[in-house]
Amino acid sequence: MSKGVEEMASDKKNKDKDKNKEKSHKNKDKNKSKSKNPTESVAPKTAREDTDDKKETLEKATPIVSEVRETIECNGETESKSEAEGIQSSVSTGVTWTGPTYFFTQSNTLPPIDIPPDVQTTILTLPVFTTQTNQRVKIDAFFQLIIGSIITAPSFAYTFNIQLYRNSSSIVSIDVVANGYSKPVSIGVFQELPTLTWTDIPPTIGMQKYEICVRRITLGNENHIDSVSVFTRALNAIVFP
Repeated sequence: MSKGVEEMASDKKNKDKDKNKEKSHKNKDKNKSKSKNPTESVAPKTAREDTDDKKETLEKATPIVSEVRETIECNGETESKSEAEGIQSSVSTGVTWTGPTYFFTQSNTLPPIDIPPDVQTTILTLPVFTTQTNQRVKIDAFFQLIIGSIITAPSFAYTFNIQLYRNSSSIVSIDVVANGYSKPVSIGVFQELPTLTWTDIPPTIGMQKYEICVRRITLGNENHIDSVSVFTRALNAIVFP
């Protein structure tokens, strides 16, 4: 009799254990389904949180640009240093630096410019603008000199002085000379095609007025020349940053 009671009590305990296990499994399944629930919503960021995120992104970018500038300054490259500053400006303001700037003037229209004896005559004028001190200005010029000689003369001679001016100050001077050239008596017109190239470094910022001037030197240098004029002509400049 006592043995049957003990067996019944043991069966009850086993059933209670099974029920507890089932409850434990059900609770675990519920927790898993909650963690995987896709319908849970995330609260949108406030305007202040969004601004803070953008600020953090910009702060992360700034050290990278600073590192580029420090590296280039160590190499001693002046132009590359400006480039690094341009990168910094682009990151903070969106404004980038400019490249070379081109200026030019030219003409091949009539009438030509007459070159009188022993008078300095301006044949080309070009205003150029610089934005920094010690900028390089590359200048190129060309013009066509038409020289009329006395047809019946067997020879001719001439001398021309050509000068490049910046703001009324001469920076380049060259001479074109023909001394005692023989010619057929049936030919009376000749031409010269002077060219000039120069790199100038103006000491000031702002407008720089460049001029090409020609002087026809007659005293002791000219023989059997009837007239001189300038026809096709051009002057250009490139300003480098």
